[in-house]
Amino acid sequence: MRRKIPSTVALVLFEAAARHGSFARAASDMYLTESAVSRQIAALEGYLNVKLFDRVKKQVVLTEAGRRYSAAIGPNLDEIEMHTTSLIAHRGSGGIIELAVLPTFGNKWLLPRLNDFLRLHPDISVNLTERPEPFAFRGTNFDMALSFEHPAWVDVHSVSLFSEEVIPAGSSRHFDFSRLQEPADLIDYRLLYKRSRPEAWPHWFGVAGVPNAELTQTLRMEMYSMVIEAARAGIGFGLIPRMYIEDEIARGDLAVPFDIPLMHEKRYCLITPHNKVDSPVLRVFAEWLEAQCAPTIARDH
Repeated sequence: MRRKIPSTVALVLFEAAARHGSFARAASDMYLTESAVSRQIAALEGYLNVKLFDRVKKQVVLTEAGRRYSAAIGPNLDEIEMHTTSLIAHRGSGGIIELAVLPTFGNKWLLPRLNDFLRLHPDISVNLTERPEPFAFRGTNFDMALSFEHPAWVDVHSVSLFSEEVIPAGSSRHFDFSRLQEPADLIDYRLLYKRSRPEAWPHWFGVAGVPNAELTQTLRMEMYSMVIEAARAGIGFGLIPRMYIEDEIARGDLAVPFDIPLMHEKRYCLITPHNKVDSPVLRVFAEWLEAQCAPTIARDH
């Protein structure tokens, strides 16, 4: 069956004209004449039977249909360009992985390990972009995501990695830990938490044998990285995933007053859209990642 796809030349010129809001500037970008750009876009409009630009004197303005079409095809043209560049650069082997990651997870867990993957697979590049929330892969250039399980992920293959284990941590340089004899003593201190986990401290106190604790000193922060830095600075005690602060604990920047973990119901997952699960490059990364997670998975069970 023949695909209903217009000329890629026309699409590229349309994207440039839409981005600049000008046929002349699109022509300059592509080393063409303005009339050549105008003819290509007129041919595209004829193929689609849709008006993409309103032409007012010497100016052009996207129609509503043009705006929607530009937003839809732009990411796809970027992806085609990216994969073409990768193919040329790697001469048919290896490739590029566009990976969406949770912000602190990427910084504190993935990056310290990533050099091992790049050393084993020098022909594969891994580009990282922070995405704290689930998203639809369609219309993006992402190949995979490291995120949490969530019903918003659709048309994907999900590999469950491990649960998040959070523990209380604070700075022994700023607080006298000898005064912390039982979990209830933490109520007298400022308690730090991540915005998306407002229930974390009440749940932790419940697990620690202090149900219905009245918490009057709390500070909300957007990301775990902020909670970590605030705890290090002596602002208070934070509930933080253990795997994020292993180095800080080893250096003495943070200490754990009560090693009572709270296991969150959410699990970290590697998520791949169905149309990319057979990619050899993505399979290589998935296998490496699962091997990296093995020690944590063992503790998880």
